[in-house]
Amino acid sequence: MSPKPASGRFLLRVSPALHRALRRRAQEAGASLNRFCGDVLEASVEGGAGGQSPAAAAAAAAVVKEVGDELEGVILFGSRAEGCDGPGSDTDLLLVLRSGAAVGRRRYAAWDAALAGRSCIKALGPRVSPHFACFPAGRPGTENGGGVLWLEAALHGIVLWQRSPALSRWLAEARELMAEGVLRRRRAHGQPYWTRATEGAHEEPYLAAGYLRRARSRLKAVGVLMDEESWADVVRESQEVVEICLKAVLRRAGVDPPRIHDVSGVLVENRTRLPARVRRRLDDLVRISRALRRDRELAFYGSEDLTPSQFYDASDARDAFESARFVYETADGEQA
Repeated sequence: MSPKPASGRFLLRVSPALHRALRRRAQEAGASLNRFCGDVLEASVEGGAGGQSPAAAAAAAAVVKEVGDELEGVILFGSRAEGCDGPGSDTDLLLVLRSGAAVGRRRYAAWDAALAGRSCIKALGPRVSPHFACFPAGRPGTENGGGVLWLEAALHGIVLWQRSPALSRWLAEARELMAEGVLRRRRAHGQPYWTRATEGAHEEPYLAAGYLRRARSRLKAVGVLMDEESWADVVRESQEVVEICLKAVLRRAGVDPPRIHDVSGVLVENRTRLPARVRRRLDDLVRISRALRRDRELAFYGSEDLTPSQFYDASDARDAFESARFVYETADGEQA
């Protein structure tokens, strides 16, 4: 006997206490009771977030349905996962795509259009921040084995959904390396960064090479700004070149840099990892990084009484440009 076709409607009896709790959660999510319960049931039946809260399960199910076959996993990480979030904290989601998938602005545009306004997403918190990243091609601790974002997710992250156990296995291996001291977490200006146990072994990860390509292109742009006598813009763009180059140096030394503009303190803290050429110039690199970090905001906003264009002159711009070229040549010279 063949089963009757599903109508999409059925009656479910629950306890009054559960009814009240579901109604309250639906109100918090800004959804009808039917819609909220449907999202939770869909998440449970499709096998996403076993043991997670109904809100997390519903959000994961919505992401899986929208992103489709390219999605490998959804991980809650950051302060919410650590249990140290406050009223204004973001809810960070790592949306893991299959290796080799395209990660670009269209991903975030699609999120804004299809998911950001969904009640099940809003139920996670007032500000949900998606972070798209491809599944690492290598094992944790290797040059293509994930950076700061992945290691932070491994440390405190909660897997809300995964297509296969491969994601959990990768995260577990990363935690093992942390426990063994192969991967070490440090902080600079309140931001975390990670070092790999590769002292004396200077690698050339693809990310470092990409940083230097970007720095080379920016230097050309700074030259154009010099010709245009746009002094404040020269200073600001020179700082960008310095930041990118120094982060390339750190990556080659087995350090995943923090998300800050001035990494001079990280260079000093990890000086024994740096090649001799960089160590000889370290004092100058530190001075340049700190000075241009201070100038970065002044070049954009100006000071209390002066606009950026009034604050800097040709001499300031020339010094910043020469500093950027010096840092680039130092970083690029490591490849020789």
